[in-house]
Amino acid sequence: LTFNDTNVTLGKTYYYKVRGYHNNEDGTKGYSSYSKIVSKKVAISTPKVTVTNPNCMKNELDWQDVELAKGYQVYRATKKDGKYSKVATVETSSYEDTDVVIGKTYYYKVRAVVDSNGTDKYSSYSAIVSKKVQFILWNFYK
Repeated sequence: LTFNDTNVTLGKTYYYKVRGYHNNEDGTKGYSSYSKIVSKKVAISTPKVTVTNPNCMKNELDWQDVELAKGYQVYRATKKDGKYSKVATVETSSYEDTDVVIGKTYYYKVRAVVDSNGTDKYSSYSAIVSKKVQFILWNFYK
């Protein structure tokens, strides 16, 4: 048996307990004791990001869609522990960073944005991913 609570608010924690019952022959109900209390915070999933460098002109970031997300914020830095700046807000689960320099390493993190009753709520930031922009020499001759 399952229960799906759809009347919840992002960011709130909900507590649940359950008890069983049976119908007695006289029409009354008999109840079991309550289960242990369990809790669940309603949160937004965190994107899992990958980055590739298919050519020297861009870094490509991809992630799976986060349920209910209306968009994603992409942040970039030039050092892993450096200052991250928001470089884009996108509605899709990918981003192409074309403002790159060959030989430079870029670090990225992404978070999902969900509309909760007219207020934007955010997921945690993804794990930081990085990619060095490399010049790729295409060999057209064999």
